[in-house]
Amino acid sequence: MINYTSQTKDNNFSINRHSLQVVFGIPGVVFYDSNLSDNSILLSARLKARTAKCTCCGKTSKNIHSSYMRNLTDLSAAGKSVRIILKVRKFRCRNIDCAQTVFSEQHPPLTQKYSRLTSRATNYLQKLLIEVSSRKGEYLSSLSSIKRSSSTCLRIVKSIEIPACKDLR
Repeated sequence: MINYTSQTKDNNFSINRHSLQVVFGIPGVVFYDSNLSDNSILLSARLKARTAKCTCCGKTSKNIHSSYMRNLTDLSAAGKSVRIILKVRKFRCRNIDCAQTVFSEQHPPLTQKYSRLTSRATNYLQKLLIEVSSRKGEYLSSLSSIKRSSSTCLRIVKSIEIPACKDLR
């Protein structure tokens, strides 16, 4: 008979890198660490590219200025909330005519500027929140492990671009 009381109660697990790429594979992103606990999955990631384009002038730069960590919420997986800790580098723009001296690398398939959600989480919430009120959206977002306040739900709906109407003449 197995004695379960003597076993440790450590519920934190790690997932190997290959499995991370298969399950959470986002083009251009490298997942290098993970922590799986009872109700959440924490992923550490960085971008593959060695260079970045200036957000102002569009010139490519490889001169790294500094870096910082960015917290992103992704769609839930297996009923667990998913957070991605993305290491973002800041680059120097060497274009003399450019007003921007330092800029952060951007990766639109993963996230947008200033966003705390991944692009796929934002798209999911936009589709969900367009159909319900902001209060109901707050409740439904918490059920899907992407908890957002009612005012944030309203901002997400307002951020949806309305397609241009074709002239019917």
